[in-house]
Amino acid sequence: QQKRKATIVRLSKDEATKLLNVSDDEIKAFLLEKQNLERVQSMFNERKATLDRPESVTARHLLLSAKESESDAKLKARIEMIAKETTAKNFISQVKKYTEEPGGKESGGSLGSFTRGRMVPEFEEAAFSLPIGQVSKPVKTNFGYHLILVESKQSAKEATFDEHKNSIAAELLRKQKTAEVETFIAEIASKVEAALKSSNTKTLNTLKTQYRLNLETDVEINRYEGVTGQIFLETA
Repeated sequence: QQKRKATIVRLSKDEATKLLNVSDDEIKAFLLEKQNLERVQSMFNERKATLDRPESVTARHLLLSAKESESDAKLKARIEMIAKETTAKNFISQVKKYTEEPGGKESGGSLGSFTRGRMVPEFEEAAFSLPIGQVSKPVKTNFGYHLILVESKQSAKEATFDEHKNSIAAELLRKQKTAEVETFIAEIASKVEAALKSSNTKTLNTLKTQYRLNLETDVEINRYEGVTGQIFLETA
């Protein structure tokens, strides 16, 4: 029965470190030293696979799913009828009218941006070969029949060392600034404490965005379960 309601703010030291300013002159001087340049090159080599940008498309789709009593021929006839009156301009309204994808009417059929390997093969082949702004012919997958509209495309791009060396050097420089990090964290903590004491929700939310804080309000803490929210607290 012993419990409290609380507002909990967590500041990650790693996130605070990322926010420290590093000047262009500091980066330039850092990279002039051979051992630093070699370290940056090594880190780039390790990360290159994740820094390369794969080909992607941003698309929407309209889906018709087969009913238990509906044959494939009838389903195909339904999608073909809709396809005749669907254009890039009215695509979203057509989706909201006809799509049978859960949540599709609310999102306008949006699939966001995706890379190869994310969709079933038939859908992927159609989406990546379709010109921007053109509605596809009906595409059959194991989900049903789709009409696809590709809104934009991004070509694959291989990461280069010159493109990323400054950001990696800045990351290493920030990690060296131990004393500055501690001072910076103390400053943030002081601002957060003042906002908590004055119950200033607006300021708390501003600090949350500015300093990448984890913030939970109206969280219950009890002696049996500990904290019921997402922010972990040690028993002490």
